[in-house]
Amino acid sequence: MNRLFLVLVSSIFINKIDAQITASYINNRVELSWTHSDIKNVSFYVIEKSKNGKYFKPFLKIETTNKSYSSFIEVDNSPYKHQTYYRLRYINNNGNYYYSETISIRENATKKLPPTLINYNKLNVLVILKNNNGIETYAKLNIKEKNNELVSETLNSKIRSGNYFITASEDDSLLGYKIKIINPDQAETKYLSDTLNIE
Repeated sequence: MNRLFLVLVSSIFINKIDAQITASYINNRVELSWTHSDIKNVSFYVIEKSKNGKYFKPFLKIETTNKSYSSFIEVDNSPYKHQTYYRLRYINNNGNYYYSETISIRENATKKLPPTLINYNKLNVLVILKNNNGIETYAKLNIKEKNNELVSETLNSKIRSGNYFITASEDDSLLGYKIKIINPDQAETKYLSDTLNIE
């Protein structure tokens, strides 16, 4: 079982503190979001980025002046070409710091699928999806490639038809790509505001 499956099981942990970070490629920029339940002990965050996932440099420092907020959204307007790696550094009030797991996003996430995903066809793939409103949830889907597009058809009444981004997956090759959900019982809506809940 690979690393990203652990993300789905237990979120992304920073020194056993509940903190989850995701990335989505939207309109030539990367949207980074995370939540943290222990915000009162946070001094500040630093988002770090890398071209190869090995050598990171600080990208953005976020002060936690308002301790009532536990969710954050930041934007990278200049991601690297092809692929960018990110990680979150958490610095607590006594100066100790910890790192999240590393996540990555591809420049071509919304473009043509790579050869490795052509004829893709797998059952019960565990993924985290983000809809057009930025709402995320986990789901187990039967995913296949059709006409250079990832597609999943479901009859689950809680899943609306529409386009989503795969922000995490037990299959690394799916990370960062768009997937079309088809539910014959539900028409596609312009504003996807419902969280998907898989029983």
